[in-house]
Amino acid sequence: MRFKNPGRDFYLKIDDENDTFWAYLINNKNEIIADCWISNKSNIPQRDIHYYKDNKIPPPAREEFIERNMIMNSDDSIFVKWNDQLEEVSININGENCIKFSYSKNRGFNKYLKRSFPWGNKW
Repeated sequence: MRFKNPGRDFYLKIDDENDTFWAYLINNKNEIIADCWISNKSNIPQRDIHYYKDNKIPPPAREEFIERNMIMNSDDSIFVKWNDQLEEVSININGENCIKFSYSKNRGFNKYLKRSFPWGNKW
């Protein structure tokens, strides 16, 4: 899914990354300028870290970092809201604001994280 910034050459993309869902803020050169883990999928099989490296996909977030794992589905209601200056965007999934990006940060914010780590910052 892609959500265009109405006044700038940026867009937000939500991707199914096999065992996880991620959000990416992308510039007009199609480069990722910020990213954030959204959630792990349910019933993920045990996989060796090489599986993720070989397939160039992020591994699931470890339980020790997750406050609550929101399970996403393809039919979820997703809304994106850009702030008035068009420099910040929040993602609302099923009526809940859960992810936020700011252009000044290269890692997004997730309200379901216990603490910040490479998958995202705690909101």
